[in-house]
Amino acid sequence: MTKRLYAPSLLITVFSDASVKDGKAGYGYWFKSAHASSYGYGDLPTAHVPTAELQGICAGMRAALQAHADFKGDLAFVVQCDNLQALGALIPGLNARPAKTSPHPIYTVKVWTQPLRDELQALRKKLDRTPVYLKHVKGHRGTRDARSAVNTLTDRLARKGRSK
Repeated sequence: MTKRLYAPSLLITVFSDASVKDGKAGYGYWFKSAHASSYGYGDLPTAHVPTAELQGICAGMRAALQAHADFKGDLAFVVQCDNLQALGALIPGLNARPAKTSPHPIYTVKVWTQPLRDELQALRKKLDRTPVYLKHVKGHRGTRDARSAVNTLTDRLARKGRSK
């Protein structure tokens, strides 16, 4: 018997990073699909790195969903981030699962604040049954390959958001 694989009509890749320094925090995100791509950044009221990372992921996913609001096919997300704790929080928060090609194991992490749980619950409602796959990307690796280059971009955007 052959196992059927899920093949979405559209795959959306989201990268996110955060920057925390001197009590200020910011995030940056980038997303791309066959239909749209964009990036953004913002400042945050937190100096807790995993919280900032997770808020950046949520901002990127919300922006991607908004950009694809008129798309009528099935979506799937691949979320890539250099913070394993933030990725781990997405497992229970969004029913996400680690991609088989993730270079590092991603373990389930309990979401640590009520506002983050609320944010993930709202995002989960928008996603409905959309699959979300998680990939860890090593941070601060320059532009060795495409994934590292995009992570470097989101790192720069996060610093820009922090300095707002």
